[in-house]
Amino acid sequence: RRSREVAVFSAAVFSHPSPPPDFSACTGVCFGCSSARQRAGARLQIERHHSAELSAGTSLFGNAQGLRPVRSIDNGTFVGGELSLRQTAPSGAAWGWEAELRTAGGRLHGDERAFSFLRPGVSARANRNWTERNGQLELQGSAGAAGGELPRQALYLLGGRGTLPGYAFRSFGGDRFALTQATLSTDLARPWLRGRAFAGAGWAGSGDAGARSLEVWGVETSGSIRTSVRVGAGVFYDVLRLDVARGLGTGGRWELVLEANRSFWGML
Repeated sequence: RRSREVAVFSAAVFSHPSPPPDFSACTGVCFGCSSARQRAGARLQIERHHSAELSAGTSLFGNAQGLRPVRSIDNGTFVGGELSLRQTAPSGAAWGWEAELRTAGGRLHGDERAFSFLRPGVSARANRNWTERNGQLELQGSAGAAGGELPRQALYLLGGRGTLPGYAFRSFGGDRFALTQATLSTDLARPWLRGRAFAGAGWAGSGDAGARSLEVWGVETSGSIRTSVRVGAGVFYDVLRLDVARGLGTGGRWELVLEANRSFWGML
């Protein structure tokens, strides 16, 4: 999750903030054990969830009408936890990879009503590097489902940067999803310019677990599988990236994406 300060800056300059749908005050306990290639973890947590608000109403290139809406969530106190198991590739393998199984859930004691739910999921990623022009192929995939009844903030959401660029931001949702992404990158003029091409496909559907929250937010499932492509370049050691994306399915559009390399997000 990006910091609130970065979201405010993005809104003020580009009219495209990505604030989280909620803020939470969390108290928790984590447990874990690991070996060279495996890690198992558990987390118990108590969180107070409350809706966020726009921190900037205008920008240098637009006004409040150009800002993405911040959706209200189900306010309340969440008590729950998470179990995870991760496996990584052996050192020296031609393909680097990792896979993770994760199950999270609990009970949100909402200000208006309570929600009990479980969200199991799986994710995997692999990469292959070439010495010539520092080429790299990255493959990622994730999927999840849910049982019980989800509060609004626990829905799976797809669309826009981070998932399927070229569609409206988080315009598809549900209580189950699948997403695959592939990125090929190579140096064009090191260290000043690095080219990149991306392709992705995703789907979000819903059953009883997410029906109420989807209706409240006015979000629809993706229906069919949605696909997206993206090409662009990174400048000065790939720190700053500028891409052009296009959604190829119904509702797809052109999108210009300016962002920092994800490796630096933890410092923002």
